[in-house]
Amino acid sequence: MKKYVNLVSIILVVLFLILTGSYSNAATSTLSTNKGSVTEGDTITVTVKVNAAQWNLTLTADGKALNTWTETVNYKENLSKTFTASYKTSKKGTVTFKLTGDITDVNQTNTEINESKSVTVNAKQASSSGSSTSSGNTGSPSSGSSSGSSSSGSSGSSTTTQKPTFKSVNKKVYTTGTVNLRSSWSTSSSAVQVAKGTELTLTGTSTEKIGGYVWYRVTYNGSTKYVASSLITETKPEEEPEKSSNNNLSSLEVEGIVLSPSFSENTLKYEATVGDDVNSLSVNAKAKDSKATVKIEGNESISNGENTIKITVTAEDGKTKTYNITVTKNADTNQTSPAETTNPADEDSDIKLKTLSIAGVDFENGFDSNKFSYELNLNLAVESLNITAEPNQEDARVEILGNEGFKEGENLVTIMVTSASGTKTATYQIKVNMPKEATQNQNILKTTLICIGVVLAIILVAMVVRIVVIKKREYDEEDDDEIEGDSDNIPTRTRMEDKLEDDDFLYTTSAKDSSKKSKGKHSV
Repeated sequence: MKKYVNLVSIILVVLFLILTGSYSNAATSTLSTNKGSVTEGDTITVTVKVNAAQWNLTLTADGKALNTWTETVNYKENLSKTFTASYKTSKKGTVTFKLTGDITDVNQTNTEINESKSVTVNAKQASSSGSSTSSGNTGSPSSGSSSGSSSSGSSGSSTTTQKPTFKSVNKKVYTTGTVNLRSSWSTSSSAVQVAKGTELTLTGTSTEKIGGYVWYRVTYNGSTKYVASSLITETKPEEEPEKSSNNNLSSLEVEGIVLSPSFSENTLKYEATVGDDVNSLSVNAKAKDSKATVKIEGNESISNGENTIKITVTAEDGKTKTYNITVTKNADTNQTSPAETTNPADEDSDIKLKTLSIAGVDFENGFDSNKFSYELNLNLAVESLNITAEPNQEDARVEILGNEGFKEGENLVTIMVTSASGTKTATYQIKVNMPKEATQNQNILKTTLICIGVVLAIILVAMVVRIVVIKKREYDEEDDDEIEGDSDNIPTRTRMEDKLEDDDFLYTTSAKDSSKKSKGKHSV
C-alpha cells in the first residue's frame, strides 16, 4: 500500500511542476550603467539585459537614438541576451538613457516597456585653470546646439553664473512649440526635445535673469527640467487637426476605351488597347478625398506598342499612390467595340484569383476577385489561417506570405498570383487583427484545460489506487479463508476415521462371535 501512495505523490509533484512551469516564461528586461557619476569627456557603458523569445528595443541618450536590437524569428524558447552601448559625454549636466520598445515571451504575450525605464548619469564639469566662462555665448534655450549666437539680454546681470533663486510655484503649463527641456539653467546643458503642447508641471520661476532669460523649473516624466519662460504658456495650444492619409481614387475613366479589369480603388494596374488613329487619351480621375491631389502623366503622346499612363494621388499628409494604365497601340487593330479591348485567348490577360476562402470564417461570400484588400478581425488567438486560394488560370502560381506566427495587433497576409509566363501578377492582402482579449482568452483557456487535466489525473490516480487496495484486500481475505478452512477439515477427517475404526471394531467383534458360534456347532 505504501508503494502506491508514493507513486501517487510522485505523479502529483510532476503535474505541479508542469503546471507551474508554464508561468515561468515571462519576458523581462533590465537597463543599467557602469557609472552613476562621471566627468565630462568620460565614456559611459550602458548594459541592456533581455530574457525573451522576441524583442524590438531602442536605446536613447537624451532623446537621441543610441542603438537598436531586434529579434523576430524565435518562438521556441526564451533567450537570455546582454547588449552594451557606449556613450561619450561632451559637456557637464545629466545624461538620461531610456529603453523603449516591446518584448515577447514564448507564449507570444507582448510586454510593452514603460518609457519611465531609464537611468540618469550626472556628468561633472572637468577642472580647468581658467576663470569662469561668460555666459554671453549661450545659444537659444530652444536650440539643440550649445554654440548658438550670444543673447542680447537686458543688463549686465544676464551674464551671471551664480545659482539662481527660484520662487516656488505649482501649476500646469504647456510648451508653445517644439522646444528643448534643459537639464540645468544653461543653454549649453543637455536637453530633451518635446513637441508643441506638451504638458509640464511648473514648480518654480527664477527671480533674476540667467544668461539673458527668466528660467522656469518644470517637471517632465518625473525629472526636473529647465526652460525659458518665453517658451511656456498657461493656455494649452489648440491641437492641429490630423492630416488625411487617404490617397485613393473614387473613379477612373478613359474616354473612348474600356479598362481591364474594371476600376476598383485598390486595383493599381489596368490594361487597354487602342487603334492606330489614337494619339492621345482623355483621362478622368477623381480623388476620394477632396484634400488629395491628382497628377496624370503619359496620356498626351500615345505611340505604337505599349504606353504607360500614370495617375499619382497625393494625400493631404503627403503619402502617394500611383495607378498605372498600360495602353497598347496596334497599327493592325482598331477599337470598334468594348468587347475588343481584351483578348480572352491571352493566358496573361486579367490574372487574378478565382476563389478565396478561409476555414472557419464566412469569408467566401465577401470575396470579390477585383477587390485586392481585406480586413479580418479575430476573436480567438491563432498562429495562422487555413487559406484556400484558386487562380483563374490553370497554370498560374499562388504564393501565400505572412500566414504564420500571428501576434497581438495587426498581421498582414499577402497572396500573390503569378501567370504561367511570369509576366503578370496580382496581389491580394488580408489585414488580420488579433485583439489583446483574444490572447488573454487563449491563456485563460490554456489555464482552464491544464487545471481540468490535473483534476482528471488526480481522480484517475485515486481510482487506480482504490482498485489496487480493494484487490489486495480481497486477496488477503481469500488467504484467510483457506487457512481457516484447513483447520476445520482436520477434526472432520479425524471423526470420520474414528467412525471407521468403530465400524471395524463392531464388524470384527461380530465376526468373531459368529465364528465362535459356528465353531461350537460344528464340534457338537
